[in-house]
Amino acid sequence: MKFEAVLFDLDGTLVELNLNFDAIREALGIKERFILEAIQNMNEPDRSYAIEKLKNMEISSAFSAKLNPGVKELLEYLKNRKIKTGIVTRNCRESVEIILKRFKIHVDCIISREDAPPKPSPEPIKLALNYLKISPNNALYIGDFFFDIEAGHKAGTKTVLLLHERNRAYSSQADYVVNSLLELIDILEKENLSG
Repeated sequence: MKFEAVLFDLDGTLVELNLNFDAIREALGIKERFILEAIQNMNEPDRSYAIEKLKNMEISSAFSAKLNPGVKELLEYLKNRKIKTGIVTRNCRESVEIILKRFKIHVDCIISREDAPPKPSPEPIKLALNYLKISPNNALYIGDFFFDIEAGHKAGTKTVLLLHERNRAYSSQADYVVNSLLELIDILEKENLSG
């Protein structure tokens, strides 16, 4: 197997998770665990209000986000090996663009919730792969939540879980588990040399 593309989740993967989901739920009057799904079930005008408020909170978070260790080195490695990159996130596009601009990093495509139904749907990953013209068999999707692993598997990619204290319970569901983004380089070296 030869990996020709690596797709990333954003929060908790490329950047440290700094969105306070409890505060977001409280601000939006949401009791359910999953915010986007709860918003989808709202009636208008509540839905539009909630989407706008969530977007503003994500943008604010983007201005204070910190890159996870190893991001720049990993992206440089991928660029040098001509491995395509993309971000597939449940966040709004504007928050992704702010982070990319702040840290002067480049990816080949961005798929946000404005582009496709959010993960765990496989559609945003499929859309990214279609844009990059890469087969799911030749792609890795890395994230830090079980939605990422589920979406990647449904889309046909291999999956990587970036391990944190809060996500160990579903590490057995991922194809690979890493403690840092730099460990992905070893996986790519082994797979691409044997592929």
